[in-house]
Amino acid sequence: MFGAVIAQGRDYRDVFQEFRPGFDLYEQREARGGRRPAGALR
Repeated sequence: MFGAVIAQGRDYRDVFQEFRPGFDLYEQREARGGRRPAGALR
């Protein structure tokens, strides 16, 4: 899905809108205290 969004020239964050309209990546990061999920790449 990420590849398809990027191939269309869209921002990678747009993929979240496909699965959860209204999703705010920055709000979700803030809600977790800016922590990365366990096992996330840096």
